[in-house]
Amino acid sequence: MKVKAEYRKSTQGISIYRDPNIEIWRYNPRRRRNRIIAENSYRKMKYLKFPLHVIIEPTNHCNMICKMCLQNVITRPKGYMDWDIFVKIVDECSKEHTYSFSLYMLGEPLLHPRIRDMINYSKRMTIPYVDISTNALLDMRFLLG
Repeated sequence: MKVKAEYRKSTQGISIYRDPNIEIWRYNPRRRRNRIIAENSYRKMKYLKFPLHVIIEPTNHCNMICKMCLQNVITRPKGYMDWDIFVKIVDECSKEHTYSFSLYMLGEPLLHPRIRDMINYSKRMTIPYVDISTNALLDMRFLLG
């Protein structure tokens, strides 16, 4: 049975929960809970004591030269995030109930030699949702094993 899409106005604009048929597979229960907590925080103008979502840049190296990317204009040195710094961030976030991580920013995360370890460590330390964004030019089979 298909449910009619509902366009409910949220604090941030049009609600992301438009169609209950899509919501089930698009947002797992913990990620949906994160979104609801954020929505309630915006509505009540109540600040959260710690971020629900954290974006971490494992590396700013990239294997592409896209014309529209800020990679072409950044002046900071290229490098890889140190493992000890990453562990410190994850440990603090897991104690403070951060619900999700994005492991990407200006660089290609799959170029980091320990990206698989980063994903596994985050999940092991109870970060329920960890995502990466890639240009998909590298072999990703190493993430499976």
